Amino acid sequence: MVASISVAEAIESLTPLKVAIKWPNDIFIAGKKAGGILTEIQTAGDRLLYAIVGIGLNVNVSIRDSPLAPLAPLATSLSDELGYEFPRFVLLQEILSRLEENYRALKRGVSFRDKWLSRLYPLGQEVCVITPTGSLEGVAIGVNEDGALLLATPEGEIRTVWAGDVTLKK
Repeated sequence: MVASISVAEAIESLTPLKVAIKWPNDIFIAGKKAGGILTEIQTAGDRLLYAIVGIGLNVNVSIRDSPLAPLAPLATSLSDELGYEFPRFVLLQEILSRLEENYRALKRGVSFRDKWLSRLYPLGQEVCVITPTGSLEGVAIGVNEDGALLLATPEGEIRTVWAGDVTLKK
């Protein structure tokens, strides 16, 4: 939650763009994927030893005017949305600054759930979720306190999804 919020806040503080977060880890601008966040953790019992966060963000890649053009309905970049190249170093500085600020707040016990929920997509919509153990369909009705997706299935069950790739049902 902290990493995606930090990226969203950094982009919004430096540009007029609005950022949404597609559960669990994608950065969306103008309804298109602009990046993603991957996290690897190591635990010992119920103790977190470390977390490694990787952030990929389309900054100055031209999607619509390149061989990537077939992806244009689904993907975007800051430069495509802004109409000009954006200084990557400035963006990196702002992302790192927001990450540090938000991480310190997290360590003090600040909850980021409400901030994350206010940006989260596709709550309230019918989705298909591909998980490590198979696929599920239903309505994304919310997330629990730990950020797991709550999915209302057609059979009337509420399923908790900890990891997966979500797509809207057509």
